[in-house]
Amino acid sequence: MHFLLLLVLGLVLWPILHSVGRLTHQTVICRNCGTSARSVTVSPRQLLIELLLWFSGLIPGVIYTLWCNHVMYEACAKCKSRDIVPVDSPVGRKLAADTLTDVTPMSESLGRK
Repeated sequence: MHFLLLLVLGLVLWPILHSVGRLTHQTVICRNCGTSARSVTVSPRQLLIELLLWFSGLIPGVIYTLWCNHVMYEACAKCKSRDIVPVDSPVGRKLAADTLTDVTPMSESLGRK
């Protein structure tokens, strides 16, 4: 009975804890490689380890999930560098001009012919 209660509690908490650490993916330019693209989330999370910890006990699973959410970060899609800036910022526009990257939003570029 105790194990079933922990399992149900874990099934309820797991999606909630995963949604807490969500990062917003925005179009960025990388200062390292010059790529202009949407950022990606980099996390040390390994699903197998996380599931084993959740099934071994509620507390280890919660701690591991919270730690993974704490250390994940947005990075360049190409080189995974943390050194990124939004393309619509002054620094991002200067970097785009220096690397000759077109950072025009897709909706604006389709309107021009």
